Amino acid sequence: LTFRKVDPQGNVYYSTAEVEFSQENKKVLTLHGPPGTGKTTLARVIAKKCGYHPREINGSDVRSPAELLSLIKNALS
Repeated sequence: LTFRKVDPQGNVYYSTAEVEFSQENKKVLTLHGPPGTGKTTLARVIAKKCGYHPREINGSDVRSPAELLSLIKNALS
């Protein structure tokens, strides 16, 4: 996967998924959209390509913003 990025000065450059979602960058990726559009598949492909073991959160299992934030913090530590 290649990402096209534009910095604040308008310069365009390209980056790979390996760089963007590397352990050093510690970025969080959130996907949303209607059912059947490939969100889970895309997340798994990116994670595998970058050497991650993804964690899935079911929206009906998490009932509060505090609980979701706690899960995300635990995943990053």
